[in-house]
Order: sequence, then structure tokens, then C-alpha cells
Amino acid sequence: MHVRQTAMWAWDKATWVEIVGYNTQHFQDRHHAFLADWLNVTINLRPCIMNCAYLFGEIDIHLLVTDCDVVGSAKRIFGKQQVWIAEGVLEEAFKEKTQWSYLNIAGLSSCLCLALLRNRNPQVEKLTLPVLKQVYANPVGFAGLQPACVQLYHILRRLRIVTEAAFGFAPLELRVRKDGLPEPLGKLLDRWLAKYQGRKSAQPHMRSLLAKMLRYVVATYPNRIMPSQWTANMARRIASAISKMRTNEWTITPPNQLPATGPGKEYAASTKAYLFSLIRSFLNDGQDYNFFTLTFEPDSAFRTPRNILNAVKPYPKALSDANWEKLEQAGMSLTQEDLLSLREQADVSAHEASYPLTLVRAIALVWLFGGLRTDEIVRLPLGCIRPLPSPTEEEQDLWQHVCLLHVPVNKSCGEFDKPVEYYPAEAIQAWEAERPAGPQRVDETTGELVDFLFEWEGRGLIKTYLNRVLIPLLCRKAQLDTVDEKGPIRSHRARVTLATRYYKAGLGLEELRLWLGHLSILNLRYYLDVDDDWLNQSASVTFYAIRRRAHQVVNRPSELVPTEYALEDADSNLSVAVENEEELIPDNFLAHLFFKPQRSKRAFISAVHESITAMQRNVHLSSEELRIVYEFKDLLEKMNAHS
Repeated sequence: MHVRQTAMWAWDKATWVEIVGYNTQHFQDRHHAFLADWLNVTINLRPCIMNCAYLFGEIDIHLLVTDCDVVGSAKRIFGKQQVWIAEGVLEEAFKEKTQWSYLNIAGLSSCLCLALLRNRNPQVEKLTLPVLKQVYANPVGFAGLQPACVQLYHILRRLRIVTEAAFGFAPLELRVRKDGLPEPLGKLLDRWLAKYQGRKSAQPHMRSLLAKMLRYVVATYPNRIMPSQWTANMARRIASAISKMRTNEWTITPPNQLPATGPGKEYAASTKAYLFSLIRSFLNDGQDYNFFTLTFEPDSAFRTPRNILNAVKPYPKALSDANWEKLEQAGMSLTQEDLLSLREQADVSAHEASYPLTLVRAIALVWLFGGLRTDEIVRLPLGCIRPLPSPTEEEQDLWQHVCLLHVPVNKSCGEFDKPVEYYPAEAIQAWEAERPAGPQRVDETTGELVDFLFEWEGRGLIKTYLNRVLIPLLCRKAQLDTVDEKGPIRSHRARVTLATRYYKAGLGLEELRLWLGHLSILNLRYYLDVDDDWLNQSASVTFYAIRRRAHQVVNRPSELVPTEYALEDADSNLSVAVENEEELIPDNFLAHLFFKPQRSKRAFISAVHESITAMQRNVHLSSEELRIVYEFKDLLEKMNAHS
């Protein structure tokens, strides 16, 4: 009032809205200095100022701004007793007609209080149809306001408080589920999910996304909520809304509990694409199961927009080599003192804090060197370390630090054995020697009785243990933050990191697919985190080798390329003895299990050449060092040509 030199009852609507702010965040940003200088305690002034605008300015401020605690404002203005009486009238109506409480309808209490405030009377009997229409048309209302208005209208019709027909709405079921969907639409969603043939673990996320889209349909088209009532134009408008959907829109969270950041951030392109595919499956399956009949083609109306498809890109999050090596050292050097700190953490149960050191070390090394999913680690059976085939003398040096790890049935394929370094084998064998005997438990994936490896005091390892307990423990010991430049360090990032490291070290794509246990090589794009530096250096080496090869073939073709040899690939620039069926050995310990040992002089030269190439990929070299490397590779090529 001092700044404006006017009394508050003389302020107009625009002035009150400017002072109150569009939402809580705007109010705090505008009056931050005042709140910091004059208030010694945290007081929420915004509802008080809104009540002043309502009482002194006679402005329906609750219809003009968001982030309003409508129920709280009604109780302060009319008194708690009056609001409870109004709610009791609706409660009695529900008891007569349904078995549910009116509180199960999302947003109904807020809608009732907003209508009472607009009517400036706390009595339900005084509500009129024009008041309900004004509340329904509220442009800044929360997501569930319009469906709640429809429900309130039908309740008042049953009580004969409102007698005239309105809105042109088709009669709706009085009962609305906890997910904010009318009963018929919610049951339809349940029937589809019951017949869904995919993974059951994905159904909660599917239900959440589809319910969000259906709440938008109920709010926007309350008289055409069932898919059989949708039209092609309506479907296109729904698809357009999905393309712009944000996190805080069309939720079942009460408005006063939403973040004060407006509608929230826009969904990622991958989430939008997934929602489009869910809608197509929901509508197509519904027709196949004779749940409903559509008047349009779902695949055409809900085709994923091209701009969303173009924005969906893999984003593998491998850890840096330095950070990963620190975690490896932390896992291999765990001590009993490190485990004592777990007893002081609130999110670590007493059972988990009592894990012996051998058990924790075995879990850590399997995570660090196994490249397994969390579900696979939890379900590893006893005796999962398998012996290698009897090696020959030439293979002895290659296989002495490698073992086979038996991976249980997973979402991608059946059980299989994969080669890993010997570190987890030693830790697993130490734990198996100490593990107390216990009864077999049912594997939820296969339904079979299994002796699980990671079990303590009759209880198995839970999936959240890695992200909640083990990884923070290793990060503390390695003096690393649990969040790096690519996001939080979670269990699956170990799988991405190992895949990236092995690929850079020379493991082929097909061998890497087998090692990860994927059915398609296309899945590797989500695992290979190749940065620009590595790509540029690898490409420069390859281009240089191609130019050198072309120059030498032109000048000395008969000496360089014997007829019984052929160029294997541009990266190695080496010949392979076809008659002896010899193959290259990448500079990676795992790759030896996929390649036959080399015995000839030519194969030995090829292995040295490949090792130098791998060094160029992974080690930053100066220009002088690169010149020496290229000269040495030229010497190797000459030896290879004359051998």
C-alpha cells in the first residue's frame, strides 16, 4: 500500500493478481527481498494475501491463479465447520447411491470448495448451474477439475439441488477410481493389461502413462471418454497433446502438492515414442479382443511423429577409465572397517549391515567384472563358476586369468556361460566356502527351486541393494561422487562401461553381443559409449593405414600381397593365412576364447601389429610418438610381406 499509495480495497483485479503471482514460485521471486528482510520465521503469506483479495477486493482470485490451497482457503474464509457440513452432504449422497466415499474421486473436494468460494456461500443447497459452469471453464484449473465438476453436477442432480440439464454430457458413472479414471474406462484399461503378453514388471509404468493420457481425454472430452466414441479428428488432437505433454500435467496429485514450477518439464522423446506405441497397442488389441470398435485407424492416427523419432537417440553412460579403475580398486580392497559405516546409514537395514565381508566383496566383484544385469546378479546360483576346457600349451598363457560365469535365464535369452576375469571367481569361491546352508527358494523368473549364491540368514539379496548400499559404499572408498557428468552411478552403468572398454580394446561386435547376452547386435548401440577423441584417433589410424597400403600395392604389388593371402580388414591392414584358417587375436583377454591360437610367424607379427593399433586407440600419443609408431608398423608390414 505504501508503494502504490492506495488502500488495498481500492486495488483492481490486475493489481491483486500481480501481487499474488501466477503461482507460488512467481510470488517468492517477486517478494523474496521482503520475505528475507522482515520475516524471521517461515510463513506462507500467499494464501493470506489471496484471502484478503477475496474478502476486501471481492475478487475470485482462486479462479485466476494456480497453486491454490482451495480447501484451506475455504476453511479459513467460511470456517472449518461450514466446509465439513458441505462435505457431509456429499458424503451422505454417496452412501445412498454407492459403496464408495466421495473422497475417492480425485479433485472433488477442491472442486466443491472452489464452487462455494465462487458462490460466496458455504451452503451446498445454494449452488447453481451457472456457478458450476464458471468453475468448469476455469482456464487455470488443475488437471482433474473438469471431471470433478461433472461428478459434482451429477451429485447435485441426484440431490435435486440442480434440476436443469447442462453441458450436454452423457451420464457418467458416479464412481471414479483412485487413478482418476471413470469406472468403465478404468475397467477397460485393466482388461487390456490382464491380457498383455509382455513382461509383467513393465505393467505399472505402462498403466501410469496410459492413465495419464486417458485422464486428458476425460478432462477434454467428458462426453466421449470411451475409445468407441472417439473420432479421427479427436484422435489427432489427442496425439498432438501427447507430443507436448509435460510431467505435472493430468496427474492425480493434488494441486497443492505439485511442485511450484508450473506444468513441469516436457517428456523425453523416448517416453513420448513409448506412449505412442502403447496407445496403438491398446487400441489395436482392444479391437482384436472385441472390447470396442473404432471408427478410425489407430496406426495412422497415432503414428509417432518424425521429429520425435529423430530425437530418440541412444545415450550410453559409460564411466571414465579413471573412475572405473578407482571403483575396481575399491572393490578389490574392501575391508571390515568399510562395512562398519553401513550400520549408521538410515536406508540400510540391520540385516544388510550384518553381511559378512566375503559376501559383500563377492557381490562387488561380480558387479565390477561380470557385466550382468541387477536381476541376474541377484539370481546367480551356487556353483556359477564353471571350469574352462582343458587348454593346450599355447592356450595356457591366454586362459590362466579367465573363467566362465554361468548366467541364469534373463529377459534377452536363456542361460549361458560367459568368460570373465578371474577376480570374481576367487571371491565367489571364498563366499561359497563360508555360505551357511539353507533351503532352496523359488526363482521368480523360471519358477524353479534354486540354491541362490547371494543369501544370508535365509534371506536373499534384494535388487535395490546395489544402488542403495553397495555402489555408494564403493564410491566413498574410491573418493568419488555418486553422480558424475552423465548422471547418477547406477548398477547398469557397469554393464555399459565394460562393454565400451572391451570394444575399444578390440572385441568384435558379434562377440560382444554374445558376452552381453543379447539376441540382436542392434542392442549394442545402447552400450557402446564411443567419444569423439577415440573416434578421431581410430579413424586417423585407419585412413593412414589405407593410404599406406594403397601406395605400397601400386609400387610393389607382387612382393606385398602373396596370392594365398587376402586383406582381412582396413583396420588391421594384415593378411591372414586362409589355408591354415588362422584368425587375428584382438588385444583383449576375453577375445582369446572366441579366436583360435596363432602358431605361425605371420600370425605373431599380426598380433603385434594389432596390439600397437589398440594402443593407438586407447593412449594419447604425441606427433613424434605417432611417427615412431607408423615407422614400426611399416617395418612389421615388410616382415609380414617377406615371411
